[in-house]
Amino acid sequence: MAEIECESCAVTGIKTPATGHSNNPEWSGYDLCDECIAEYDSRQPINTATVTGNIMELSTFKCLRCGWEWVPRVPTPKTCPKCRSPYWDRPRKMK
Repeated sequence: MAEIECESCAVTGIKTPATGHSNNPEWSGYDLCDECIAEYDSRQPINTATVTGNIMELSTFKCLRCGWEWVPRVPTPKTCPKCRSPYWDRPRKMK
């Protein structure tokens, strides 16, 4: 039986065995390794709107660098609108 490879790592040419699936609904259908699961689970899902009666609730994004929360104009923002960090969706690595 062939070992299943991580689909995210395979794109970059790295052969890593897949260990499971992400809890993030966008990535739950993919076979991923432990490192990729941790990466995708930390990301927030794409902006969704919920309509209840006459009230529309929009999901917001939060910058993990400066703490700013906003409703994006695009499905996946490239930078935080306040601090302009391209790493707004990744937590800082502790030394």
